[in-house]
Amino acid sequence: RVGCIPMATPFDEVSVDLCVEFEMPIIKVASSDINAWPLLEKIATTKKPVIISTGGAGEKEIDDAVKFFENRSIPLAINHCVSLYPSEDSDLELNQIDYLKARYPNHVIGFSTHEYHTWDASMYISYAKGARTWERHVDINFMDVPVSPYCSVPENVDTWFKAFKKSQE
Repeated sequence: RVGCIPMATPFDEVSVDLCVEFEMPIIKVASSDINAWPLLEKIATTKKPVIISTGGAGEKEIDDAVKFFENRSIPLAINHCVSLYPSEDSDLELNQIDYLKARYPNHVIGFSTHEYHTWDASMYISYAKGARTWERHVDINFMDVPVSPYCSVPENVDTWFKAFKKSQE
């Protein structure tokens, strides 16, 4: 109803099959798996659109992954990601969005974010810089299981969506 598209991040080949079984429309590749070739090969067999996160990856690793999906005509979005869980606004390196847009002009560029103090500033800035996909880890308070500090709870997500709508305005 609010325009979110679910996606799942498989960490092994068996989980890719679950993504297909659950009809996930997009498969997300974690930063740590950007060059996990057996996993990427399995993901490619689904022909589903893919989003890769770039946290910790160098230029060559990103280039290799981009070429891999391009050569298979699989739609690809590239999310800038800082692999700090959680992260402060000052750690987000949002100028990387400009770099990714210039280097990969034929792909959607996005932002995978894990900040835990504010949920609006990075949305305003990332949208203004041209990000068009976003990823957040969302959790709920349940029993005595603590929510990880890099996850958003529903009220944070509400703030984030309002910031998205304001950015569009």
